[in-house]
Amino acid sequence: MIRWCQQRSGQVIGDFGCGEACLAQAVSDRHTIYSIDHVAINEEVIACDIAHVPLDDESLDVAIYSLSLMGANFTAYVREAHRTLKLDGHLHIIEATERFSNREQFANNLEQLGFNVIRIDDLWKFTPHTGHQDRGGEGREDVELCF
Repeated sequence: MIRWCQQRSGQVIGDFGCGEACLAQAVSDRHTIYSIDHVAINEEVIACDIAHVPLDDESLDVAIYSLSLMGANFTAYVREAHRTLKLDGHLHIIEATERFSNREQFANNLEQLGFNVIRIDDLWKFTPHTGHQDRGGEGREDVELCF
C-alpha cells in the first residue's frame, strides 16, 4: 500500500488498524493520513473502536485495512469505511490468503455492503481486495462478511 500511495498525492486516507502507523510515516508528506487503531502507540494514532471512528461522513478518499480485520465485529469495520468514504472512494483490504475459504463470496458480500469490487489479486501470501464506494446503494444491514 505504501507504494500505491507514493504514486499519488493529495488524498485523505484512513489507515484502519494501523498498528505502528508505518503508512503515515512513509507518505504523510504527500497525503493527509488518519492512523486509527484500538491502541495508540504514539500521539499520531487515533485510539478508538474501528467500527466507530471520529471522522465525518464522506471525509476519506481512501480506506485501508491491512491485516486489520481481526475483531469479531469486522463487518462493522467495513461498514465504517462505507460511511467515511467519499463517492468513488477507494477501499483496500489486504488479508492473508489462507484466511479466505471463499474469496468470491467475500467479494459478493462486499458488494452487498455497498462497494463495487474491481479487483482481487493473489500476491504471495496476501490477497488484496480493491473496491470503490458505491453511494448509489447503501449497504444491506443483514450482510455479514466471513472469510
